[in-house]
Amino acid sequence: MKKFLALFYFSIAFFHLASFADQVEVEIHIKLSERGLLKPIKPQPPIENVITKIQTLLEQHKKVTILVSANVGQEAVVKSTKNKIIEQTKLDLSNFKVIYSS
Repeated sequence: MKKFLALFYFSIAFFHLASFADQVEVEIHIKLSERGLLKPIKPQPPIENVITKIQTLLEQHKKVTILVSANVGQEAVVKSTKNKIIEQTKLDLSNFKVIYSS
């Protein structure tokens, strides 16, 4: 399982959704899907890079939302990814949205 998790790469897609004075909302899309329409097309950066980017955005006082897409049956991987991000950032579960596909 550790090798399996080490091989995961993540997609970062930033969408500036709203701008209220200095407050900008940024959405980061992490693609965990192994198959189907949500599968990443190109090689993705490791989770450590994603966490660094989240920390940078939080330091810039931006509101960050994490969108995680995964296949049904990958609940454990999604949970471990969310826990890793929560441990290293100031985010909580309300900052996460999860999409499961079959």
